[in-house]
Amino acid sequence: MAENSRVWNAEISAYLGEAGLANFSDLQRHLFNAPVIIYLTVERDVSPWMIYDMGAFSQSILLAAANEQVDTIPAYETAKYPDAVRKIVGIPENELLIGGIAMGYRSEGMINAFHSQRSSVASFLTIKH
Repeated sequence: MAENSRVWNAEISAYLGEAGLANFSDLQRHLFNAPVIIYLTVERDVSPWMIYDMGAFSQSILLAAANEQVDTIPAYETAKYPDAVRKIVGIPENELLIGGIAMGYRSEGMINAFHSQRSSVASFLTIKH
């Protein structure tokens, strides 16, 4: 995972350039101008496996949105300040903020044409028969 992040950061930097990176940072600060953000929470006293379940649930949200031609961004920026999110959204203290998914329709901005290289599946998955 660390290698994927390193490669992605290098690729996005080369693709966007300095001005593009500044614009990308601004988009992040404004939560990608998304009209909708879904916040995922769980009760604090649940099994740690619930975090895994929320990841699987998140993926289902992404796939369902894509099926309806709605774009999504599961991004750290949406939940970077959990105390502020908790206050603004009204998340009770007994719930843990897992993350946020920004949703909306893709703009024509340069960032939306970026496609990073992907690691081959064989580099991280082994299937034994």
